[in-house]
Amino acid sequence: MMKVWPVQFHMRLPEIPVPLRPDAPDVTLDLQKAFEAVYDTFRYDLSVDYTRPPLVALEGKLAIWAKELVRERRDKEVAFRHGEN
Repeated sequence: MMKVWPVQFHMRLPEIPVPLRPDAPDVTLDLQKAFEAVYDTFRYDLSVDYTRPPLVALEGKLAIWAKELVRERRDKEVAFRHGEN
């Protein structure tokens, strides 16, 4: 059986059940934490120029949300580089 977890891109990704075996209970996978771990580990931030506007223009609350998110990522990177992690 397939399940779908619809989310808007500004929402946190959900935790989802992952079946391992028919006779075992599902385990929970936190998709947001998994996404962030891959993004940070493989340094995807280096392949995106966050000083440029997005290819798809955002408006209103989504634009404000995106600017805040970029600012937080930039601040996190500066702190990391200065050993403040």
